[in-house]
This record gives sequence, structure tokens and C-alpha cells, in this order.
Amino acid sequence: MIMERTVLITGNDTPLSKALIETLINDGCQVIATIEPSKMDKKLEKQKNPRCLPWSSRSPLSARNVILEGTGGTEKIDEAIFISAAGYENRPLHELPSATIEEYIDFSLKGSLFMFREILSHFQKWGEGTLSFILHSDGTELLPPIDSVITGAFRELMSTLFTFYQNEPVRLFGFESSLPEASEFARFIMGILKAGNKQSSGKWYRYSEKGTLFSGLKGRKR
Repeated sequence: MIMERTVLITGNDTPLSKALIETLINDGCQVIATIEPSKMDKKLEKQKNPRCLPWSSRSPLSARNVILEGTGGTEKIDEAIFISAAGYENRPLHELPSATIEEYIDFSLKGSLFMFREILSHFQKWGEGTLSFILHSDGTELLPPIDSVITGAFRELMSTLFTFYQNEPVRLFGFESSLPEASEFARFIMGILKAGNKQSSGKWYRYSEKGTLFSGLKGRKR
């Protein structure tokens, strides 16, 4: 009997996240999707699949609550997919208010680190799990200043995690695309994840117009 997989979708709410959720549900997965607390309503609270849970990126406790509520404290999350979408703040750096910079840092860096920590802790507890990080610039080749900072930080973070967790029972994947097509990119991602072997993890995969696969470095030796 094939057990139902539980998959957490978190990060930015984009057309790509919606395409991934639809694909996962069609594959028979139970999906947990995070949403900004201000966007939660009674309809979403009653929704079963995807199950929507509020996540305040500024709060480390909120990230922990997502994992606890999503699992009931006793169940397992099999996979987690974190989406970082660029291109939402196009102003040059000298025009960016300090409050906007702080908001970006809070959500994109601090919030992501809080969530990564909770996800990896959960996987370590269960002795298995798959974490995928996705960079999607949605047709933007030249990133604005603030997005270039966030994207560069995430590339380095994932490369480091590839190395630190290469001998752990956790699979890590990085995916990247600058093309606007969400559904095709989602199929590309799911095709690699479904392969399900440890050898394919610890790499960056880039989606191109032809759907070709590019594998980045697996990480540095420790």
C-alpha cells in the first residue's frame, strides 16, 4: 500500500506555488500551505487539501507552530518546498525606504532561516525528508538591487547546506528559473523529485526554454 505523502509548500504565494499545489494534490498528496495571517479567513480555515496555516515570517515561534499544527505533533511531513520569487520591488536602491528594506530582510532572510531551521529539525527527528528551495524570477533576467541581495544569499546558503547535510538522511534540492511559465517549471521540479534517489540531491537544477537540466556543484568538502 502506497502511503499518502504530506508536503509543505511555503515562502512566496505565486502562480508557481499554485501550480505545485495542484500537481501534488493530483498525485494524491496531502498539502500544507502557509499563508500570511492577514489573508486567512473562515473558508481557508475549513479547507482540507491544501490545508492552509498562518505563518508570520518575522516570528520564529510562528515557523515552529506551522510544523506543530501541520503534523499534530505526532505525524510526519515528508517533503517541504520553499519558494522565493523575485521581481516585486523594482525601485533603485537609493529610492528604497528603510522600512521596505527591513521588511524584505525580515521576510526573505530572517523568516526563511526560521522556517528552514524548523523543517530541518523535523526531518532530523524523523530520520528522513526532502527540502527543495526554488528561486523563480518570473521572466526577470536583471534582478533589482534588493532581489539580487536576497537571491545571492540564498544561493550561498543552499550550497552550504548541500555540504553540511550531504551525509545526513535528508535530501536537499535547489531549483531556479527566470522564465515566466509556472506550470512547465512545476512539472520540471516534480519530475526530478519523483526520481527519488539520493544521488540526484545536493545540486542546483536550472529550467531553460527547452526544459533541459543543469546541475550545479554538489557543495564543498568539509
